[in-house]
Amino acid sequence: MKVIIIRGQENAGKTTTAALVYKELWLNHCEKEHYFNQKKVLKDSLEYNENGSFKDFTAILKWKNKEIKIGIASQADWAPTARKELDYLVKQENVDVLIGCARSRDRPNSVYAVIKEELELIGEFIPDKWWVKHSIDPAEKEIVKQSQIKEIVEEIKTLIK
Repeated sequence: MKVIIIRGQENAGKTTTAALVYKELWLNHCEKEHYFNQKKVLKDSLEYNENGSFKDFTAILKWKNKEIKIGIASQADWAPTARKELDYLVKQENVDVLIGCARSRDRPNSVYAVIKEELELIGEFIPDKWWVKHSIDPAEKEIVKQSQIKEIVEEIKTLIK
């Protein structure tokens, strides 16, 4: 399994980044039928909060014409939920690529520490290079992330070869 961790401080846009990666993968690289919050769907299933931000989600997509499963878990603020999502994606669904989110600090019981501990148990490496890009201007919150979305998708392409 390969791991991509989207990291950033509280409200930096980790879930937004994960949602935009999900959209790009679903629209252009993966099969339409996929799992979203553990339900089989055929459409973009992202949900929004009252303020227009993306709600946390878990998705499993299958790369077109390959037996490669990509799991995305956007939960980044509460360690018990992160552990549950990891168990589902890694241990139950056996994803080949995991995209997760975590706050920037590696402290005891932080989501980052949970991800690191869980994946080290099965011998996985945690890359630290995906820090979210964000703007204080709400109109630019998705635009500023586009180059990073492309970088993450390119990284996935190299991981699945």
